[in-house]
Amino acid sequence: MPSIERVADLDDPRLDDFRATREGDALRRRGVFVGEGMLVLRRMLAPDARFALKAVLLDARREGEARALLDASPVAGDLPVFVTARDALERVIGFPFHQGVLALGERREERDALCALDEFLRDAPSTALILDGLVDHDNIGAAFRNAAAFGASAVLLSPTCADPLYRKSIRTSLGHALRVPTARFARGDWPRGMDALRDRGVLTVALTPGDDARDIDEFAATLAPGRRLALLVGTEGPGLSERAMRLADARVRIPMAPGADSINVSAALAVALHALRPRPGTLAP
Repeated sequence: MPSIERVADLDDPRLDDFRATREGDALRRRGVFVGEGMLVLRRMLAPDARFALKAVLLDARREGEARALLDASPVAGDLPVFVTARDALERVIGFPFHQGVLALGERREERDALCALDEFLRDAPSTALILDGLVDHDNIGAAFRNAAAFGASAVLLSPTCADPLYRKSIRTSLGHALRVPTARFARGDWPRGMDALRDRGVLTVALTPGDDARDIDEFAATLAPGRRLALLVGTEGPGLSERAMRLADARVRIPMAPGADSINVSAALAVALHALRPRPGTLAP
């Protein structure tokens, strides 16, 4: 059973990791991360959770709801759960906080993308995302949310992508950053590491508004039912790096109304993943 403890001393050293909630780099060095809200707690208590819970900090008003969830979980064990008043919780973390639940998770060593490809792309059909240079945590989180919504097998990160376990990434992903498999390309492997996808029979498709790109719907009609592909997207503004673009097997674009040239990366990912989803039957060659 979880160990419930009401905290009166806000300098209690057991709350030190929660005190660093806003300090993503500090938490990463400690080998932990903090997720916000009951939904994230529920994700971390699921039997297929990829990360272990270390502790929970609760606003006293959420204790009943959280306790019912913890008591019903087969993985909660004797998890330490600290309970305090909302104003005290906010003094600990240093900012206004309305969700009332903070979950402290244990990081794993980030997986190397080249070592994970065979596992992530062994099924057919399958689709993976490759994110090139996304540094906005909301965009990272949205990518994981879209990956979960459209059944992507994994999210692969270029070396400069932001941390998917930063609290904003987790929050925007609705906790799916804790569920969808992910790995990162080492600096020396990017972007040439995409050749490893081609060696495994994976088609790499770059999403770009460029005039030389094919209409995504027309391209989707050429895909075989058992295809394995990786959808490559870049950051808003600069878009994909030219080096990564050159290594892609195909370039596709989302048709826009006259006068519009782009949509944000989250919306573009949703449209593209839906357009490229596996479909039954034999498609045109």
